[in-house]
Amino acid sequence: MINGFITSSSLKLYYETEGEGQPLVLLNGGPGFSHEYLQPLRALASEARLIFFDQRGTGQSGKADPQDYTVEANVEDVEQLRRELQLDSWIVFGHSWGGMLAQAYVLKYPQHVSGLILADTFSSTAEVNTTLLRMRAAVPEAVTDLGPPGEGREKDRR
Repeated sequence: MINGFITSSSLKLYYETEGEGQPLVLLNGGPGFSHEYLQPLRALASEARLIFFDQRGTGQSGKADPQDYTVEANVEDVEQLRRELQLDSWIVFGHSWGGMLAQAYVLKYPQHVSGLILADTFSSTAEVNTTLLRMRAAVPEAVTDLGPPGEGREKDRR
């Protein structure tokens, strides 16, 4: 295993590589999770060069200003990783949020993608927004309270 950091938009971003063969970047979900839960995929190291990546603000990677957590910024981080690893193309795997990031990356940089694998993700932002609204509506009010009664209650912010 080889590990290291790249720099993208002045952030230090952590990655690990393992295996030989065609590069396969693994974009994890969350947002907010590190790559750690994808560890079982190391079993594929005999078939491909696996590239695990802690996206901005996760795992061992640096944290950005809140306004800099955008799909576009994350796409540029992935592209910077490809450039710094000196890869012409790679297979892109995305799980959950990582699947949405993978799709955005493929749309912007199709010339650098030799394959796309999507797992348990969304195919449109409209679908994401509908799902998030449904999930939010299902959360009991007691859980959405942000502080003592009268201070920062979620229902008072709507």
